[in-house]
Amino acid sequence: MIFLYNDDVYDKYVTIKSDGNVKQFLMLSDDNFRLAGHENKTLNITIAVPRDAEYGNYSGNIYLYFRRF
Repeated sequence: MIFLYNDDVYDKYVTIKSDGNVKQFLMLSDDNFRLAGHENKTLNITIAVPRDAEYGNYSGNIYLYFRRF
């Protein structure tokens, strides 16, 4: 889970992106949304690795971008 809180009076537009070879297994509950001033939001991140996935090391990053709406 990721907990977000906009402590500004201005609304923010939030975009979430990921990279790396783990990206194929990530599912986000929401990746583009508006977060009103003083609003909070909880996002769920699920990592679902298929049984037939090749054994190995998977890595990546999750990026959160905020800009004034």
